[in-house]
Amino acid sequence: MTSVLWEICLFGGLSLQCGGRRESRFRTQKTAALLSYLALFPSRTHPREELAVRFWGEDGDEEARRSLRVSLNSLRRQLETPNASEGELILADRTSIGLRREAFLSDVFCFEDALTKSARISRTAPDDREGRVALLLEAVALYSAPLLPGFYDDWVTDERERLHSRFLDALEEAESLLRKLGRTAQADSLLLRRQQSESSDRVAGTGIPRPRLPGPHPNGADGAKETSDGAVAIFPMPERRTADQDSLPHFFTRFFGRDREMAQILTSLDDPFVSVVTLLGPGGIGKTRLSVEAARAWGKSAVWVPLASVVRGEEIADALRNALKMPPASGAMGDDWELVTARLQELATTGTVPLLMLDNFEQVEPDSGARFVARLLRAAPGVRCLISSRRRLGVPGESLFAVEAFPLPGETETDPVELLRNPSVALFADRARSATPDFAVTPRNAASVANLCRLLDGLPLAIELAAAWASAFTPGQMAQKLAAQGERWGLLASRKTADRVERHRSLWNAIAWSYDLLPPDLRELWRWLSVFHGGFTADMAKTIASTTFSSDGLARLRERSLVRLMEESEGDDPDDTRYELLESLREFAAERVSEEEALEKSVALREWHLSVLQAIADDAAANAYTVRSRPVLQRLLRELPNFRAALGAAEAGDVPVAGGLLLAGRLNRLWVNGGHLREGYGVLSALLHRAEVTGEPVPPLTRARALYALGEMCRMRLENDIAQVHLQSAVTLYRAANEKRGVMQCLSPLGALAESRGDIAVSESCHREALALSRELDHKAGIAVSLHNLGLLKENAEGGSAAVTFYEQEIVVRREIGDDRGIALALDGLAGVANQGGDFAAAKAHWSEAMERLHRCGDRFRMAYLLTNYASLLRSLADWETATVVYGAARHLFAEQGTEPVDKGGASMQDGETQCRTFLGPKRFTSAWERGSAMPLGDLVAFLTK
Repeated sequence: MTSVLWEICLFGGLSLQCGGRRESRFRTQKTAALLSYLALFPSRTHPREELAVRFWGEDGDEEARRSLRVSLNSLRRQLETPNASEGELILADRTSIGLRREAFLSDVFCFEDALTKSARISRTAPDDREGRVALLLEAVALYSAPLLPGFYDDWVTDERERLHSRFLDALEEAESLLRKLGRTAQADSLLLRRQQSESSDRVAGTGIPRPRLPGPHPNGADGAKETSDGAVAIFPMPERRTADQDSLPHFFTRFFGRDREMAQILTSLDDPFVSVVTLLGPGGIGKTRLSVEAARAWGKSAVWVPLASVVRGEEIADALRNALKMPPASGAMGDDWELVTARLQELATTGTVPLLMLDNFEQVEPDSGARFVARLLRAAPGVRCLISSRRRLGVPGESLFAVEAFPLPGETETDPVELLRNPSVALFADRARSATPDFAVTPRNAASVANLCRLLDGLPLAIELAAAWASAFTPGQMAQKLAAQGERWGLLASRKTADRVERHRSLWNAIAWSYDLLPPDLRELWRWLSVFHGGFTADMAKTIASTTFSSDGLARLRERSLVRLMEESEGDDPDDTRYELLESLREFAAERVSEEEALEKSVALREWHLSVLQAIADDAAANAYTVRSRPVLQRLLRELPNFRAALGAAEAGDVPVAGGLLLAGRLNRLWVNGGHLREGYGVLSALLHRAEVTGEPVPPLTRARALYALGEMCRMRLENDIAQVHLQSAVTLYRAANEKRGVMQCLSPLGALAESRGDIAVSESCHREALALSRELDHKAGIAVSLHNLGLLKENAEGGSAAVTFYEQEIVVRREIGDDRGIALALDGLAGVANQGGDFAAAKAHWSEAMERLHRCGDRFRMAYLLTNYASLLRSLADWETATVVYGAARHLFAEQGTEPVDKGGASMQDGETQCRTFLGPKRFTSAWERGSAMPLGDLVAFLTK
């Protein structure tokens, strides 16, 4: 008889794995605790009475025994293997319970076994340091997190503390051995881990990510070892992945089937004549998941580029920039295209161009989307794209791959073992266990499960939606209800577009069935959530659906696989969970809005959506110059899909254009600092044009705000004449309404425009009036901006000494409001003046503080200029090598953004590099320059400011 080898993981939380099957949810926490106890103490069977008292002693003897029987039966059903002849994990008789020792292996056992073997070598072969350190490293790799976090029984806490103490000792011993072996970097890594692990919160249960444990192979596997009892060990070191692969979406469910498809996709990705692999298929077929799993299997660098909120092809450049983790373009046009192509061309020279994974490409306009990809392939040779879409692109080098539904089980298949080899059935069983942990495919329900999967046409999303109801219905009941559902919704589906037919009526039936099973309040909540694009928080949902929202409404929808959690990103509040609807589910719910809600309610829903986003934009505008500046900008970027949807509704006339103008005008921070200058320019222009053509009423202050924002963007696009017209119109409207804050905002760019024309007197008049208004309003940010503008004007017109007073006053105000970026810019001004005057110590102090602040802000564009300025100080001090390192770093930052230093800055940098090359010689200059170009910015800042 062949034993079934279960892996039982206890470090970091209880989970079991057998072959490709994984179990981590159990009927109750005490059921999980019972199984953990049996796995942790496997050397003997345990009396039933002892276990009943240990886990349910407070319930009374009879109730405790009954609870033990219920939990034991649940575990038996959940851990039953389809082929009963293979043997069971759980051994139980009338008096005792235990685990069959030869049927499982735990990470705790492997951890302690490795430590025991290391101690044995220390006694018998003390000079074998390599052997000892290998076993110690194996042990510390297994200890991915403390034992069973979330369990607080005495037996758990005692074992947790004992094992944690052994782990710390192993780290210390391994570190010492590694240093003796000369492996310093590895030793330093263990030292850092030990220091982190010694804090009390680590013992309390927060740990580092646990290793991924692949399923055991009955005949052994690469990297597997034989344990002392002859079983196959299956706890490898964590697999290595590139940073780009770590940025791919992570799913919280298992992946089934698709072996043939994966092989074909990988073959296409390796084909030098294929530059685009397009996965074609209807919604709910599994294109996104397949593309991610294929990219991981490919094993090379890949970046994830979601396009769900992208409408026009040119907007893909912005999505690519974000995916490549590049800062916004800072040139006059804010041109992400130049930025992205320059980066890809740079990567091509080193052969490290990542696979570009463009998801949901069907959302993009067909012609402009295809043109963009074709243009990208021409501009950056070596680029490869893996695209998921509902239609082909038609670009050169495209390989089409149709993603089909899962194969269906045969009409006569009823054997559970054979059925579970079918991916449709395996997927259903896995997702059903999420709803009811002890669900299993058995001889009694096998035929019903197979019939249900056939009714669902093998569509992964439809199968998941049905499986979510496993706690309420048997597979046979589900099949009956779905058959009846198809009759009702089939007529509706036939009245829809051809696209609906393409996407399979069975998917729509499954969604509709889930919809009808919900109580009215959850149906309404689902409908109203469809207004969100790109996700939402609970607070946002509550604002939209205040009449039907309840604290557990989202949780109940999530239990039915109708709403899912989103991965946390930089723009998220860690205390405010973010949710999303899959696009197919959002489309269905949006149709229900148009079918079931009155027209007034549909309009009100879009207006409420607009008001939610307006509140977010208002908060961002209020905190533009505070310590919350960076997280607020990240929040705006996170909500970009929602902003696009709301502004698109305003452009289409679905909501009043005045609401769209108010929102777009308040998003100046997003358009300018977030790298969406061109998009913001287009949106504001379109909305102002619509207001003019339709004659829709727009309040004067709303129009003024929009004109101000558009004028600022025109100025950045170097369209100074148009900017002057818009800004002058805005200031006129603000003055008419006696809106002094608006006047103050307009005067700053009007003063800059006057200076660019050489009209210094008008420029100074604008800035001084803005300063006076800011002081009258006690508007700290306005005061700081006006002081900075006057300092720049004086420095350019009269020399550095005339600007010092303004910069010093500016710094005082910036410190009051916590504006790190503003402080850094003022310090840069002071440092330049000090450097010109020969006060090198003051210049270094100012520039050092400025660098630290800009680095905290993440402003790499301004950092490039600041480094260029700092290099001039190093040249004054004859520190030619460090100056060259700094020039290399600055050039790298400019190239990263697709920009070059302009005007005096460009000339100064080129002159400085020439001077450094002269003093160092070509070889030393090149070495130092390349060192700076490759040095991480954080390391450079630390080096320069030490």
